[in-house]
Amino acid sequence: MTLLERIHKLFFYECWACAVRALPDGAEDRLPDDGVRKRYRLLPTDGRHWAADPFLFSQGGKTFLFFEYMALHQRRACIACCQVTAEGFSQIRPVLCEPWHLSYPAVFAAGGEIYMIPESLESRAVTLYRAVEFPLRWERAAVLIRNFAAVDTTPYWEEGRCRLLLYDPDEPAHRLRRLYTATLELNPPRLTGLRAAREYPEKLGRPAGAPFPQGGGLVRPTQDCRQRYGGAIRFCAFSGEGERYSEQCVGVLSPASVETGLPQRALGLHTINRGGGLEAIDLFYRRFSPLKPFRALKRRLFP
Repeated sequence: MTLLERIHKLFFYECWACAVRALPDGAEDRLPDDGVRKRYRLLPTDGRHWAADPFLFSQGGKTFLFFEYMALHQRRACIACCQVTAEGFSQIRPVLCEPWHLSYPAVFAAGGEIYMIPESLESRAVTLYRAVEFPLRWERAAVLIRNFAAVDTTPYWEEGRCRLLLYDPDEPAHRLRRLYTATLELNPPRLTGLRAAREYPEKLGRPAGAPFPQGGGLVRPTQDCRQRYGGAIRFCAFSGEGERYSEQCVGVLSPASVETGLPQRALGLHTINRGGGLEAIDLFYRRFSPLKPFRALKRRLFP
């Protein structure tokens, strides 16, 4: 570890923030142009938490933002949400907590119900949740896969069926990572047709948000972490499933193209989603705190 890395670890918190912008008319099926600066409205937090992995969902004329929500001094996050309005954001409310870390709250509607598949890597399972009282109360509907290291499971619709993209970060062969495709059946909830689709170098290919339409096809955001974690988002036009899956990079979004109210420079981003005429992203930054070493010592002495 270099001296600069030691200083960063000692005095800087690594933080994420969510931000939202209204999409220009007719931009719902266009990629965000890299190099063209876009202004986003920052989701305010209390300074003791950070927010990441934003997903947008509209219901009853209202648009809600779901996201990973974690205290700076903890290692496990819950899922929280708030309403996005013309005036800003409503109060942040935790809506789903488990004994393990939760992130990437992929919210979607199917069969008259509202569902969520959050990332729960620590539980070694992919779990489907159903809204009991949207957006505040959720219940487990089914465990779709057990003993499977899936991150950022992403639902999308194709030919009237709900498909899933699942990414395995633990594929050991040659430091590769593997993307799987599957179909989600809901009566009863279960996965069918789980098949390996493609392998990637370890810093490419991970899902970065729900696919959206473009040019009569689908584009999926993916993480590009070759320069740093959350270095950029690559947009990949894709089709097929299993061994018939194929994709091609058609665009990139980098932190340099984003403007927010962050007092620090954004160093990365790794999730983008759209809904309700809005676009949401997350941004990585470092926040200096001279008290961080003392807080760390206090947690060790008084756990």
